[in-house]
Amino acid sequence: MKLHEALRQIVRDFGTEVLFEERLIPLLSDYKAFEEFPDMKEVLSAFVADGFAKELCGRGGAGCEYQSFADSLKSSFAGKRHFRNGFSDYAADSVAFALSLISTVDEPTEHGFDSSVSQDGQMAIEEEIAELVFLSDKYYYGRGVRQNYTEALRYCRKAAELGHVPSQYRLGSMYESGLGIGNDYALARTWYLKAAEQGSAEAQSALGSMYLDGEGTGQDCAEALRWFRRAAEQGSAIAEFKLGSMYQSGQGVEASDEEALKWYRMAAEKDERHAQCSLGLMYLKGQGTAADEDEGVRWLQKAAGQDDDQAIYTLGCLHFDRVLRGGPGSEEDCAESIRLLRRAVDLGNAEAALVLGNIFYEGKAVPQDHKEALRLFRKAAEQGSAQAELMIGLIYAEGKAVAQDFSEVHRWIKRSVGHGNSEAKDILEWIEKR
Repeated sequence: MKLHEALRQIVRDFGTEVLFEERLIPLLSDYKAFEEFPDMKEVLSAFVADGFAKELCGRGGAGCEYQSFADSLKSSFAGKRHFRNGFSDYAADSVAFALSLISTVDEPTEHGFDSSVSQDGQMAIEEEIAELVFLSDKYYYGRGVRQNYTEALRYCRKAAELGHVPSQYRLGSMYESGLGIGNDYALARTWYLKAAEQGSAEAQSALGSMYLDGEGTGQDCAEALRWFRRAAEQGSAIAEFKLGSMYQSGQGVEASDEEALKWYRMAAEKDERHAQCSLGLMYLKGQGTAADEDEGVRWLQKAAGQDDDQAIYTLGCLHFDRVLRGGPGSEEDCAESIRLLRRAVDLGNAEAALVLGNIFYEGKAVPQDHKEALRLFRKAAEQGSAQAELMIGLIYAEGKAVAQDFSEVHRWIKRSVGHGNSEAKDILEWIEKR
């Protein structure tokens, strides 16, 4: 049935109020009213949602008075939604026909939503998107205004709703991270998917990560792999790194150090620092290739140059291993080791804090310093290091850097046990038996 004929029949059956109700579009679908012009479903939905159907219904009358009013209404709708006039006119005339305000209706002659947007309308949309993106960036980065993620989100959402793919990706990332709003993984995934399906490699990688980590849904390694592959096909370094990680760990695929090495190298050559670090570690350990310390150090240094804390920590440990082995250059290696480990600690690496704490606690190649050891152990413990918690407990038991305090001993060793430290468990049982 033609759309305008179906509308008239529905109004006869259910009254004019149906024009303003959510059931209107499903009823029209039941009449197969959108089969000839499928895009009219969206056009008519917009006409009703914007209040034009209600305005038309309240007008009444006929003849020249109606025609003048209808022309103004059609122009207003077309200007707001930027549909081609034929589609805008058909929406208005179909409602008018259903209300018996007119007796004939001219149908549009073109199909397809893309073709239903006029050239002038498309330019208007593009100009609106550009302005919205400008305002979103302005508040997101604090350009000339106080940084305001809530405002950035508001403008970003408007641009995303108009189909701007980069804004859809950013909107997904803001919902995922909770910038400007509470975390909403479902909405993050929705907007990532919109952008990913339109070819955004960033969104494809982000969507893959959500499936891999099980954010907002159960973990789905197969879906993660699919989206990472799509992004990697476009040269996404992050996706290549993620694929390397999946092959190395065997998540969703058969574990393969050779495949991991291949993907890490592809990403590393694009300056992806995590991939550079992982590639360096594989060369050091001889995984997927012959062990090659020089090549491993070369890639670790590249990652360290981008402040990769794990790479800096590993380089620091390599220098300290040389110190322990002795020989020429030990003093230089010691100074460089301490410098690198401190840098990794400053970047938040808990392992570096623990290792450096042990160096000062035991006085290995440096003057023994229990206060500095305690400070470093606390940094590691703040990030959940069970071994650091045990060491803090032992320092309180010894009373070397702080006053001896067995209540603190018990508290810290109990925390270490809670984080799965079996050595601490044995000590705790011994303490509680005393």
